[in-house]
Amino acid sequence: MTFDENFKNQRGSFSSKVNDIMGKFKKRVWGKEGLSKSEFEKKYDYTSYCEKKRISTTIDYVGEAKQRFSGVFSESQIEAHFAFSNSLMMRGGYNYAVDFFGYTTLSAAIWILDDLALHGKMEALYPLLPKGELVFSDIAFPPVSHPFYDTELIYSLAKLIRYRNSKESSDHPEIGTIMWEHDRAAKAAKEESYRKEFDAILELMDQDSVKHAITKYEEDVWSFYRLAIALYIKIDQEISRLEQEKEQLLQQLLSTNEQFQAKRNPLLMNTTIGQKSKAADIMSLTEIQRRIDDIDSRINWLYTKITMTDFSLPNDREKTMKLVKTIIPSSLRNELVDFHVDDPYETAFALVYLLDSDSHIPWLYYGSISVAYTMYDQLPYDTTKQLPKELMLLSDWNKALYQHRYKGYRWDDMLDADDEPVQREYAKNLSQLFYASSSTIFPRVVPEQPLLETFLGDLGELTEREKEAYSLLLFMLNSAYVRFYPDEEDDDSESTADASDIVQPVIEQNKEVVDSQLITENTRLREKNSRLTLSLRSIKQLKKLSEENLQAATIELNEQRQELADLRELIFLTEHQELVEEPVEESIHYPYLTSGKILSFGGHPSWIKEMKKRLPKVIYISPDTVPNTDLIRSADSVWLQTNCISHSDFYKIIGAVRANSLQLRYFTSASPAKCAEQIVKSLA
Repeated sequence: MTFDENFKNQRGSFSSKVNDIMGKFKKRVWGKEGLSKSEFEKKYDYTSYCEKKRISTTIDYVGEAKQRFSGVFSESQIEAHFAFSNSLMMRGGYNYAVDFFGYTTLSAAIWILDDLALHGKMEALYPLLPKGELVFSDIAFPPVSHPFYDTELIYSLAKLIRYRNSKESSDHPEIGTIMWEHDRAAKAAKEESYRKEFDAILELMDQDSVKHAITKYEEDVWSFYRLAIALYIKIDQEISRLEQEKEQLLQQLLSTNEQFQAKRNPLLMNTTIGQKSKAADIMSLTEIQRRIDDIDSRINWLYTKITMTDFSLPNDREKTMKLVKTIIPSSLRNELVDFHVDDPYETAFALVYLLDSDSHIPWLYYGSISVAYTMYDQLPYDTTKQLPKELMLLSDWNKALYQHRYKGYRWDDMLDADDEPVQREYAKNLSQLFYASSSTIFPRVVPEQPLLETFLGDLGELTEREKEAYSLLLFMLNSAYVRFYPDEEDDDSESTADASDIVQPVIEQNKEVVDSQLITENTRLREKNSRLTLSLRSIKQLKKLSEENLQAATIELNEQRQELADLRELIFLTEHQELVEEPVEESIHYPYLTSGKILSFGGHPSWIKEMKKRLPKVIYISPDTVPNTDLIRSADSVWLQTNCISHSDFYKIIGAVRANSLQLRYFTSASPAKCAEQIVKSLA
């Protein structure tokens, strides 16, 4: 039974349901990655603080969810999926995934710089920034170049944001620190931090811009909930449809078997017509059972492979929508695949601000972290390619430079040989294309260019895409002339320096450039090594999970094959009662004490009496007793004696066995001796 099914079946207050599902989910998954409990809780935001925030926010906001989605979904659907989704183990949590290598921190810093630049507050910023060089041993940011801002300016503000609540360094420089567990004021009072400076910077910012950022973030969160709930309801409906189809096939299977039994006229069966009829009936039974098995596989796949977490990461969304295109309407599929944030830098700032202000919005956990994943996917930093080391003449590239070859904003609409989407290894949008080629961030804020239209007009007839490309290039080039630095004091005194006074600073300056380049290269290599290490670890985990899934699937397939073999043998022997049964195995000594919990349903009282003498530990359920689903759920295997069992009991037993993935076997003889032997051999 899946977690959302379990949740729907529970009774009691919504609060107790949320607490129960969170606890069960956490217990089931926390040890699967080889992490200690403490490491797991931090990585997946399951620490005591985070768990309380997630639970309390889910309980407090279910009313708003019902109000927002009233008329779109039923209240029971909203409650079930809202609570279930917020309990999920999302991939890496806020610090481990969303701020990996400081991507979110860095983007929030750039958004702050843009806001201050637009409102003429840059001069007031500089005294608040950290003094001294960055220490790259305990902090890691991707290499960046920005037309407006010096790299050190960006890094300094990012450093301040990273350590705004505590200068306590992380054991892993690539792990972010946008989320702090304890009250920020208490944390700042106990430990040295940049809290005071960061609050002063927030006061410098345009408050309307800040309000717009956090309002937009909340709107995006609720928009994603609407999409995810709609998608999951469609999957639930498909599962219900498949279960109804399976129930009809089970009835058809029993009915066909009864018809088969009714035609057992020995005189007819010995004729050519009788033999053909028997063969046709066996083929019909086999085909029905195959269709039932296919439905079981499909239901299991939908329950275990298509989960809410598959809708959160953009790459997973695209692959998942292709897998369920026959279930989900195209308009809904496209809406999820196209889901995006308007400005990932603004979203990054909003998330940092909301986490700092103890807002509930980030703890609308499933919706919030899905928006954060989307923001992360739209940022440029994760697309760096190694640049060429050898110099070349620009003229060698003239042909490529001056012909527009860029085809669109998305590179992931191509298919590979297996008809699967190509992995988006490098650029996904234009900003990522710029960054992948030069580690340069395309500026959000650019200077006005009043002669732009005139320039484009002088170029002659251009398509809209060509105009866009030229415009972006011109904005990029023009923005490089605008820089923000603190004003240095003018020194009008006459210089009396000699040649050595002029040369030495140049040497020192070149040395600083070389040192800076070495630091940057060292950082790049360290980041690359960390990524390769994480990639290798991920591959090993996927390999282990695949092996476990394959082993479980093999066991289940073998059990289904044995069940089908029993059914076929039962039908064959029923039709050939004139054949003498094979002799009973004399080497088995009775009474035989079986292991595990074995249930036996059906059989005449005389048959049950003889079976108890041979196998006393087997639990025999007589035909006049209603099957107990709780008893079936706790069994290791279930056996059916079909010569004395009602239709309703048969369906109920089959349904309970399938729901709990138990082993089902059929007795292929009416003889107690042969049936006992069949159980004993199955245990060998």
